[in-house]
Amino acid sequence: MSEFQDLMREALADNPNITVEEFHDKYISPKWEERELLLDATRELLEYKRLFGAMKEEYEFAVREWEPYNSGHEGWAVIKEELDELWVEVMDNKRGDGRRKAAMKKEAIQVAVTALRFVHDLCGE
Repeated sequence: MSEFQDLMREALADNPNITVEEFHDKYISPKWEERELLLDATRELLEYKRLFGAMKEEYEFAVREWEPYNSGHEGWAVIKEELDELWVEVMDNKRGDGRRKAAMKKEAIQVAVTALRFVHDLCGE
């Protein structure tokens, strides 16, 4: 038996004369809103998981390819270089047509990763 049929049986047991509107308002609407909230939260969590996964991949690549920063000046210079590259993509996207979103995302992830490298390489204990 489906969840809907279970709800209908419960509603009719509570009130044999229930109207369609009453059934919807009391039994369907609250469950639908809860379901939508859960779906929204799940979508958001999956997006964060993808984003952090991309950051992890970029971080692992950076650690494999580049030596740790030797100084705050070097770390700052690398972060600034990545920020400058992000700025180029932002300016190329100023019309907001979305064609550059992937490039902006890539550069923003690199900014985040270089900042993490800075903290890890220079500020760790």
